[in-house]
Amino acid sequence: MVLSQAEVFIINRYAASELAGALLLGKKARETDSPYLRRMLTWHCAEEARHGMLWYNLINELQIPSVPMHDEQKEGYFSKAGYVKTMVEFLAFVHCYEHRVPFHFSVHADWTTNSRVKELLHQLIREEDAHIDWIKKYLIGIEKTEGATVREAMVKFRAIEEETYHEDLGKIRMLGKEGITLADALTAGLASFTGVRPWG
Repeated sequence: MVLSQAEVFIINRYAASELAGALLLGKKARETDSPYLRRMLTWHCAEEARHGMLWYNLINELQIPSVPMHDEQKEGYFSKAGYVKTMVEFLAFVHCYEHRVPFHFSVHADWTTNSRVKELLHQLIREEDAHIDWIKKYLIGIEKTEGATVREAMVKFRAIEEETYHEDLGKIRMLGKEGITLADALTAGLASFTGVRPWG
């Protein structure tokens, strides 16, 4: 089934976001002095890179354009990485982004009419749990000694993620009729998502 221009654009965004996430995670893995964090960040980096490859393989399979994606206006969430000063902030930064992904992919999976896109979205939703879980457990584990720092970081990056997500919904709406219907579906589900805290 032929994909709309809106969905082609969105799928390319997914692929680029996975790759951008992998690069950030790999950079942090090289910077940390913690063997545990080095191992987990490297694993997470590999996961994001693999997910990016799955999207680019699907783009190739469906014979749709592979479009380079760059946040030239520095408006997207990953461009806010410059606000990250510590490892705790970085983990909160990643966690707040990852926490949104299953919701977004679930809505897209319900919305799309392409069986292969739907199949990949459901696969990635299942695999996101591990990405979310390890950071959640780590941050909960250090709350006893760094509780204020963890809470401050979570509040900071939840606000940034929410702001940039709503901006992204506006950009999706600008992709035409198909973009509007997807943005409407995502907006309709926001109330149930925003009521769910990352933990506790």
